[in-house]
Amino acid sequence: MTEDGQPVMVVNLLAMDGTDSTKIKFNLPGEQRHLVPGQPVRVEGLCYGMAKDGDVRWWSASAVVPLTAAPAQAVPAPPAPSGADTAGGTRGRNPLASARHSSPVPGEPGGES
Repeated sequence: MTEDGQPVMVVNLLAMDGTDSTKIKFNLPGEQRHLVPGQPVRVEGLCYGMAKDGDVRWWSASAVVPLTAAPAQAVPAPPAPSGADTAGGTRGRNPLASARHSSPVPGEPGGES
């Protein structure tokens, strides 16, 4: 909490310059609900601090401002066909898998043990 009672939020960013990138982690005062993972942002007042002959280092910033609107939420997958979630269904399996394998698999029905 800050002196005036605001929460302190930890922000992790991936800073990129077109040829290289690095992770930057710093604290910002107040709620940062406008920030969404993967959203391009502009960091205002970014500073790098050092103390104790470089043994203690930190990043600080005055604000992080989104450059674009937040990315759209992922669209949920359509519901599985009727019966796909029942025992013996095809959920999570390749329906053509049995057609690809011509020889029995050890440990499975019809295979060697």
